[in-house]
Amino acid sequence: MIKKQVVSLELSQKLKDAGYPQEGVWWWVPKINPKDDSVSWGLKRKGCPSFSIPVIAPTIAELVDELPAGVYNSQFDYELAIFKNGFDSNSIDKRWFVVYEDCITDENRFFQQDDRLSNALAKMWLYLKENNLLQIRR
Repeated sequence: MIKKQVVSLELSQKLKDAGYPQEGVWWWVPKINPKDDSVSWGLKRKGCPSFSIPVIAPTIAELVDELPAGVYNSQFDYELAIFKNGFDSNSIDKRWFVVYEDCITDENRFFQQDDRLSNALAKMWLYLKENNLLQIRR
C-alpha cells in the first residue's frame, strides 16, 4: 500500500537528478540477486545500509511541503490546487490533477496529472524546477 503514497522509482530518480532534497522517510534501495547479479529496487524506511545508493521516495506529505502554495510575479498570481477525477465531479476520469490556477479567473495555468497523487505532485515539482518557478513563491 505504501507504493501508492510514494513517488515511483522512475520519477524519484528524475527528482534526484533535478536536485530534489534527498531527505525523507522512504527510500528506493537497489537489491542485488546473488544468483545472477541482477538488480531490483525495493522500498525501505529511513536508515538504509551505507553500501547501497538509495534514492528518496518522497511521500505525498513531503511533496506538498516542497511545493509552493502559490507562484507569482508582476504578470501572474497562481495558487496550488489538487483535484481528483479531473475538474468535473461527474467525470469518469480517475486521475489526480495538480494545478496552479489564476486566483482571479480560476483558469488553470500549469497542471500535471497521474493515476497516483504522489506522481502528479512530483511531476509538478519537476515542471516548476525546469521552468525556474520554484523560486517565485509567496
